Amino acid sequence: MSGKERLIRESVDGIVDGVGKLIDDGIKESVVGLLLNEFPTTQSCEGHLKDALPFPWVEVHVPYPKEPNPTNQALLYCKTRNVELQQRMRLLLDGFYNTHESIYRLGISEIGIWGAFRVQPSKDESQIKPDELSRYQSEMVEFTDYLLVQGRKDNPTQ
Repeated sequence: MSGKERLIRESVDGIVDGVGKLIDDGIKESVVGLLLNEFPTTQSCEGHLKDALPFPWVEVHVPYPKEPNPTNQALLYCKTRNVELQQRMRLLLDGFYNTHESIYRLGISEIGIWGAFRVQPSKDESQIKPDELSRYQSEMVEFTDYLLVQGRKDNPTQ
């Protein structure tokens, strides 16, 4: 394991949400894989049948400006970087699905006007049935394995 991956894992183990909950165990490795490939993550969920979406997802976007009235230049920078991240993610998904067949495919769901997105099932959210949760979770695990391999190519063990 590279030093970079070790630091990412330590950081992810300490991330909590606004109510003090740690990252769901079932999505934590996906967050590591995305960060290893330099995708800034902001939220995630392993998917739940109650009180959440019935599929796994990870939200990706560069940090937004913290000032109350950000400049157009700052917002344009965010959008440009997020669109670049979307393009890179599409390439990774294409590479994954070139060698992996599945009807439970993952894709990108855009969020808002600044280019943020989620990696989640490509199927329309309203069409996903609760009994598909475990299949989409398995698909996210397979994609995560691919992400880790790709990220380790760029960050070999030291």
